[in-house]
Amino acid sequence: MGLMFIIVTIILVVVFMFIIYRYFAMQKDYERDVKLKMARVEKIQKKLIDNELIGEAEIYPYAKDAKTRVSIYELLKQHNLTDLFPKSFLTREKFAESYLVNWLEFPTELGKSPDEIEQVEIIEIDDTDTKFYYYVFKFRTHPPHWAADEDWLLGVVGPYLENSNPTDFPNGTFSRLSSQFGKTSPQEEAEWVHQNITRTM
Repeated sequence: MGLMFIIVTIILVVVFMFIIYRYFAMQKDYERDVKLKMARVEKIQKKLIDNELIGEAEIYPYAKDAKTRVSIYELLKQHNLTDLFPKSFLTREKFAESYLVNWLEFPTELGKSPDEIEQVEIIEIDDTDTKFYYYVFKFRTHPPHWAADEDWLLGVVGPYLENSNPTDFPNGTFSRLSSQFGKTSPQEEAEWVHQNITRTM
């Protein structure tokens, strides 16, 4: 009995230490990720801090790039300058794409932005008298990234409601990084995210 107690105690301590390690490792990864995203818009941020005049033409390249679209909008919002954000990119589709790219870059996910990404479908799910909308994308990376062998993978962004703004943060953004386009349908993937991500929040 004494030996069993010692073994169980050791296992519990190891598990606890691993959880603590993962927590701090994820915090460090998150901070690094935030710094990376802000560094991409640092040039515009400095101009705003220095009260320099900025035109929409300067913002356009950042809005066009899915990696910086959300970051530049949030930066402009902080300075009450969202009117400078190009209207052609102020859509749910464009922001959903950017939210997914930003999520995929996180070290515990894809670890980088995809080399190619395309929207494939908008899925509507009726649940408890509410309509939820999910934007489904396919994406892929090029060699030597480990996901290149999977070809096109599916990612889901949502849920959006009928009155959601394009810039609203979609809590259910997710990719299993294993569901291949053509083998798993956009409907199946959106329903999986709805049941396993959205409904657990």
